[in-house]
Amino acid sequence: MKRFTLLLVLFLSLLSNVVYSQLYSFKNYNYKEGLSYSNIQDIVQTDDGNIWLASEEGGLIKFNGKTFQEIQYNNLNLNNIVSISKAKDNSLFFASKNKGIYKIGNGKTNLVYQNKRQSSNYSGVFSLNNGMVFVFNKTILIYKGDKIVSQKRLSSKFDEIKPFEFIPIKNGGILLTNIGGFYISEKTNEISFLSNYTNELENKVFKTGYFKQSKIHLFTENLEEYCEILINENGNFENKSSFKSQSPLWNNDKVTASTYIAATDKYYLVSKNGIIYTFKNVKFHEIQSNTNEKPVSCSKVI
Repeated sequence: MKRFTLLLVLFLSLLSNVVYSQLYSFKNYNYKEGLSYSNIQDIVQTDDGNIWLASEEGGLIKFNGKTFQEIQYNNLNLNNIVSISKAKDNSLFFASKNKGIYKIGNGKTNLVYQNKRQSSNYSGVFSLNNGMVFVFNKTILIYKGDKIVSQKRLSSKFDEIKPFEFIPIKNGGILLTNIGGFYISEKTNEISFLSNYTNELENKVFKTGYFKQSKIHLFTENLEEYCEILINENGNFENKSSFKSQSPLWNNDKVTASTYIAATDKYYLVSKNGIIYTFKNVKFHEIQSNTNEKPVSCSKVI
C-alpha cells in the first residue's frame, strides 16, 4: 500500500512575512490516525474548516482536524473519487471516476451529470465564479444554474484528457492538461485551446501556474520554462512573454503540486522529491525543512 502524506500548507496563509530561510514542518497522517486509504487524489477545505479528501481506493473522507470520517450518502457506494471542488455557495462537487459528477448541498447528495451513452472516465471538477467545469474522457463541460450550458468534445486524434491544474482568472479559468491548456470563458461560455489566442503556446504543456494582477503565470513541470499572459479589463488576451528559467530541480525531479496565497502574495510549489519552493521576481527559492521526512509525491496543496 502506498504511503499517503497529507500536506497541510494552511499555515503558510497565516504567515504575513515568510522569509526564504524560514523552516517548515508538517504532519504525516496514515492508518494510525484513522485514515484508512492511502491513495488520496484531491483535497479541499470548506468554510466550516472541514477538510475533504477524494480517495480513489475508497470514497469521500471528511477530516475535522482530529478524526477522519468516511462519508456515505443515501446508501450510495461512491468509490473511486478522483476530484473534488468547492462551489461559491460552499456546496461540494466531486467526480466518481466511473459513475458521474455529484453535488453535496443542504445535507443532500445528488447526481448532477452522467453520460449515459458511453462508458466515461470522469477526471475533474473545478469551480468558476458562477458555475463549475466538468472534465471526462475527451469532453469539457460548463455547468451553470443546474444545467450544462456549453461543451467541447475533442476528436479521436487527441489523447484522453488528464487535468493537471485549474487556475481561476477574471471572467473564467485556465485548465492545464496533458494535451495543452484550455481557456474557459464565463462571459461567452466558450471553451478553447490556449494556442488559439497565441500561436507560441501550440504544443506547449504547462503543469502548474497562478493568476495575479491581470497576469497568468504558467510553468512546465521541470520549471525550465515560464510564461506570462496579460489579460485586459474585458478578459481578452493582450500579449504573452516567455522565459527560460533557471530550474532549481535536480535528478529528474518535477513539480507535482502548487498553490498561490493571495493574502501574502506567495506562490508555493512542491516537487516530487518533497522540496518546497517559492517563486518571486522570476526566481525560485527553496524553503528548508526542520525534519528529515519530506512530503514526497504530494499531489495537492492548499
